[in-house]
Amino acid sequence: MKPLFLFGTLRHAPLLAVVSGQEALPVTPVTLEGYATLHAVDPDGAVQNFPLITPRPGASAGGLVIRPDPVARARLDSYERAFGYDCGPVTVQTTEGPVEAEVYLPQPGLWQGGQPWSLADWVQAHGPLI
Repeated sequence: MKPLFLFGTLRHAPLLAVVSGQEALPVTPVTLEGYATLHAVDPDGAVQNFPLITPRPGASAGGLVIRPDPVARARLDSYERAFGYDCGPVTVQTTEGPVEAEVYLPQPGLWQGGQPWSLADWVQAHGPLI
């Protein structure tokens, strides 16, 4: 199973632990070149309080790579499917070079990208409740 690149709310350690069912899931900081992390916006223009990742030339999205076991991966997939996300392949950059991974991408036409999204801002506003 390929590693999984996390770009959004699952980088918040308490949420990752609850969703994955694993308290101490090892993470590796990485970047994904040519992508941006943005607020998800629905077709009516309402800004959502979760992000999406989208191709954007010249951009770079920071995130984490994890290697969940099959049970944790099934839990993570189930969580992300609720937002209309499916996995797709990407190549992330680590300090040791490129790594092939998978990332949760929005289903075509479901969400549009809005303004840049910040994990710190999300944690402050939504982290404790989520």
